[in-house]
Amino acid sequence: MKFAGRVALAVLALITLPLCALWIAGAALPREHTVRVTRAVAAPPERAWTAITDVEHASAWRHLDRVELLSRAPLRWREHGEDGELAFIEDAAAREEGRRFVARIDDTEERAFGGSWTYLVEAEGEGARVTIIEEGWIEPAIFRTLARWVWGHEASARAYLDALEAHLSE
Repeated sequence: MKFAGRVALAVLALITLPLCALWIAGAALPREHTVRVTRAVAAPPERAWTAITDVEHASAWRHLDRVELLSRAPLRWREHGEDGELAFIEDAAAREEGRRFVARIDDTEERAFGGSWTYLVEAEGEGARVTIIEEGWIEPAIFRTLARWVWGHEASARAYLDALEAHLSE
């Protein structure tokens, strides 16, 4: 084999082997995951609830370009941001006014992932405790590896709670 062929083979191996390792690691991980993230916020539960459920105005305090309200009954919306767009629908049967709000990704047939977030709002002292429970799934094995060990399954919920906490402290 000539030198150029060996170099090409080495480059191909350097690219392929890590991808194979990521795929094998992800294939060993479960497709589904559950994450629970909780934060105490210095605002009354009613104010936290309003911020969470007023999805139409979420772009005022979250890292979103805009929110498109698709329908009010059932509550459906599409978030537009730097990572693209994502449509959600509320699980109205699961709603407990002032306490529990459940939203799930509404366009999973177009995605390699899906799931739902359950928001729980409870009084805690003079403020509120907000919990997000993510019950999600990731189809591609490589993305399962990245979500588990690079990004962290809880990253989106933590970012949401960071933005909520900053908004409620204004």
